[in-house]
Amino acid sequence: MGNRMLENSATWKVGFIDSGTTFTYIPIKMWDQLVTYFDYHCEHAKNSGDGNADKYCPGKRFNTVSDGAQVMCFRYDPKKQSRKEFLMGYPVINFYALDTHGMEQRFKWFPSEYLYLEKDGKKYCLTADKEGTT
Repeated sequence: MGNRMLENSATWKVGFIDSGTTFTYIPIKMWDQLVTYFDYHCEHAKNSGDGNADKYCPGKRFNTVSDGAQVMCFRYDPKKQSRKEFLMGYPVINFYALDTHGMEQRFKWFPSEYLYLEKDGKKYCLTADKEGTT
C-alpha cells in the first residue's frame, strides 16, 4: 500500500484467490497491519504538502458492525464529492504471490474493489474480514 510492504508479509505463504466472493478473509495480524498502514498512508498523503490534502482518504475512518461482523469504514458524504472522487482518494493495494510456475504475480486491489458503499449511503467499508488465525 503506497509502495510500503506489510511487516513480515513473507510469513504468509499460502493464499486462495476466489474472484466470486464478496469478502476477503485475512489473518488477524495482517488485518491489524492493514489498518495501521491505512492510517499511515492517509496521514502521510494528507501531509504531503502538494495542496491536495482534502483529496486523500476523504472519509474519517471508524469501526462498526455490519451484518454481525466488525468492519472498518470511512465516512462518505455524497454532497461533498462523487463516488469516483471519493474512491480515487484511497490507495491501490498490491498483493504478490507465486503462480504454479514459481513466477511472482502482482494482483492490484483497487479502492472500488475493496470498499463497498453501505446501504445507508453514508459510509464505504472494507470488503475484508479478520480470519481467526495469525
